Amino acid sequence: MEIALSAAATALAIEVLDDSVEQDNDCDDFVVEMMELGVILWARDEPKARIRGYVEKAVSMYLDNDFRKHFRLTRSVFDVLLAKVCTWGDVCSNLMRGGRRPISLDKRLLIILWYLGSDESFRQIADRFGVSEPSAHSTVRRICAGFLLHLRKVVIKWPCGMRFNEVKTGFKGMKGFPNVTGAIDGCHIAIKPPSDDRDSYINRKNFPSLLLQAVCDHQMCFVDCYCGWPESVHDARVLRNSDLFN
Repeated sequence: MEIALSAAATALAIEVLDDSVEQDNDCDDFVVEMMELGVILWARDEPKARIRGYVEKAVSMYLDNDFRKHFRLTRSVFDVLLAKVCTWGDVCSNLMRGGRRPISLDKRLLIILWYLGSDESFRQIADRFGVSEPSAHSTVRRICAGFLLHLRKVVIKWPCGMRFNEVKTGFKGMKGFPNVTGAIDGCHIAIKPPSDDRDSYINRKNFPSLLLQAVCDHQMCFVDCYCGWPESVHDARVLRNSDLFN
């Protein structure tokens, strides 16, 4: 009975996936959930071995320095970020969808930070955090595409008013340059290039990347970020096409 049900669930997910090219995100969520259901039902006969208690046992014992090395921020900053996630209604409502036991918000946020700060696959991340691969993918997609983009507009913003004068004073006090409101530079973000135009993304160090243009204030806080151009494009062209230039 379980095998038949799991096969039917998987077949239904594949059928919906084929018909959902022009559908909205709700359909994508349904496909993920149905595929996850199929995986769970198939796995009942042969339980899949996963790392258990990594967040609850290992992460909770990390010293502050170890926590920062693994997740690229301090515990105090993580707590602030977690508090902001908790106030975002879309994330909390998604936690209650479906009949499975929801993954805690702190674990979801740790999964996202690990994904953003490492080059591990979803299979490796799911194994480390003791969740299914569809759950890891869904967590990253929902929160990155929603909350983090929303938070970006709040945190990364151009200084204005009193802050504008504070930044200029800060730069002048550091290096003696007057009327400086930001320090601009660029860097390479390694990517898997598209197969039809791979050469355009190869940089001078011979690996494919995108260009990130960023501006920081005197306290090294980002005030503007612009990304998306392939490496073959000159930095000046990236600047001219950015909102910062306009």
